[in-house]
Amino acid sequence: MWSADAAVFGLMTLRVGAMLAAAPLWNHSAFSRRSRAAFALVVAAAMWPLAPAAALPPDASALATAQAAWTELWLGFALGFGTRIAFAGIALLGELISVQGGLGAASVLDPTSGANSVALASLFQTFGLLVFLAMDGPHLLLRALAGSFAAVPVGAALSVEALAGGIVAGAGLLFELAVRIAAPVTVLMWVVNLGVGILGRFVPQLNLMMLQLPANILITLALIGLGAGRFLDAFADAVVVSVDRVAVLAAGGA
Repeated sequence: MWSADAAVFGLMTLRVGAMLAAAPLWNHSAFSRRSRAAFALVVAAAMWPLAPAAALPPDASALATAQAAWTELWLGFALGFGTRIAFAGIALLGELISVQGGLGAASVLDPTSGANSVALASLFQTFGLLVFLAMDGPHLLLRALAGSFAAVPVGAALSVEALAGGIVAGAGLLFELAVRIAAPVTVLMWVVNLGVGILGRFVPQLNLMMLQLPANILITLALIGLGAGRFLDAFADAVVVSVDRVAVLAAGGA
């Protein structure tokens, strides 16, 4: 009996740990693997009394236990990555605006991914993380995780295709949101470029390269300042969409 309980607790820890490894905030490089593992053990222990009876029989074979572990890893990863997609959409918004506004060459090291990223995309992701914290996003994720143990008990069968479909559907909604918000900036930059081109035709002695890039940057920064509230609303919408998708995934990927 003790070994069966230990196996179930280990499977619960796998689901929690996979979610923490993929979820925003906890997957930041500032959190070491040991701290994430320790936090996963604490969360699993806290959710142990709330979890229903496991679907894994006490005398399960090694193959059945391995299959259950694979399912737990997939479900935990889907819960965390489903929310992380929101920040990918926010980063895409920053990259689209940067390219159109002449800021595409300004790159910084993203501490989250460890790769170079456009400065504006990193700034937008930071704002998105602040919105995520202001909306009590970590607690919402933990509630969704607790709900997943009720909807999909440890060891229960789960369709991996349904989980993948839910993630893809959520990604489509978020990227559509990013492109829709970046569209006004794109159109305005096109108008500015057209105006500069017409000006160059009438005044050939102008150095268009020296004129166009500063104008694009100033207009882009002005648009970001004027539309700061709209951008924050967009970040909040992205977080809400991602958390809703996570709730669906927690219910079994329906």
